[in-house]
Amino acid sequence: MKLSYCAIPTNHARSIQRGGIDAYGNPPDRVISDGQGNPCRHCLEEIPEGAGILVFAYKPFSGTHAYSETGPVFLCEKECERHKENEFPKIAYGDNAYLIRGYDAEERIIYGSGDIVSAMGIEEFALNVFENMNAKEVHVRSKKYNCFQFKITK
Repeated sequence: MKLSYCAIPTNHARSIQRGGIDAYGNPPDRVISDGQGNPCRHCLEEIPEGAGILVFAYKPFSGTHAYSETGPVFLCEKECERHKENEFPKIAYGDNAYLIRGYDAEERIIYGSGDIVSAMGIEEFALNVFENMNAKEVHVRSKKYNCFQFKITK
């Protein structure tokens, strides 16, 4: 099974980068990157030290319901290229661990599909969730803060 690693859509990133509002109707906060722990959710790379960051509320779901979490994410202040879906994201390399969980076709959490997984185990874990739990997509979130990183589809 081939997996796709999906960043936030370009049209959404451009809207925020060009002065649009977030999921709560607010303009993004603007901060400067210290070069560590600031992964852009569009290019899926670390935002370099000294570069501008937009921090905004993002909801990776089409509707609003009990499971449609909304939370803070980072975006390069300057327009960046969207991550290529056929490549494993650079932000997920290394010794980090992530919260992974599957969602069904109604965008509800599939109970039993969530766990803390090392970066090296993301693909294997996602494949298991797709094959054995009938997931439509798998979300990768930060372990410490539950912030959306990217989603995986098949």
